Amino acid sequence: MSLKTRGEEAVVNISSNVSGVNQTLSGTMFKVRDFTATPRTEIKEDDYLGELETDLDIQHHGWDIGFTVDTTDDAAMRYTDGVIAAEDEHRAHPNNTVTVIYTFREPGVRGKIAVFTGVFLKQDEETIGGRKEIIRGKFSGKCKRRELLAA
Repeated sequence: MSLKTRGEEAVVNISSNVSGVNQTLSGTMFKVRDFTATPRTEIKEDDYLGELETDLDIQHHGWDIGFTVDTTDDAAMRYTDGVIAAEDEHRAHPNNTVTVIYTFREPGVRGKIAVFTGVFLKQDEETIGGRKEIIRGKFSGKCKRRELLAA
């Protein structure tokens, strides 16, 4: 029998260092509906005259992340306005860390904590679907590093 891990066994926390103060984003930024982490990896191929085999070179360039949040307050709007203000004033963007805590059902398999550091995070869109629909915000980000820790 397969013990598949479900969404309830993953927790996503987003923290931002604004003006030297590191704080976990709360409210809307805590209501993560879905999360994706995609490695930016390329396989380069080189062919040389007189050689029968292609040389492969694997290059990892970091991670693309994305998530959707349910709007419960103005936290996403304040974050986005802060990024825009920093850009307009030629200040550094917030230093973001995204932490994903996994708990696995398989006996003997310890949980993992994936820590994405130095994340450049931006809001992609805000969706208002209809009178009875939840307002949602989509975010995406890029970073160079992910560290895996034992939970």
